[in-house]
Amino acid sequence: NLNSKFAKAYSDNVPKSKYWEYIYEDSMDLIAKLPTIAAIIYRNLYRDGTAVGAID
Repeated sequence: NLNSKFAKAYSDNVPKSKYWEYIYEDSMDLIAKLPTIAAIIYRNLYRDGTAVGAID
C-alpha cells in the first residue's frame, strides 16, 4: 500500500515491539477516511453517482 506506515516500517526493519505504533496509525488513517467512503457508497447506490457537496 502506498500510504501504509506499517508497510514502510516493516520494509525498514523496524523491531516487532514497535509494530503496534504503525498499525495504530494506519488504523486511525482508515477510520478518518470512513465518512468519505460511506458518502461515495451512498452516492453510488442512491444518487446515481451525483456529486456530494463539500463538508465544511
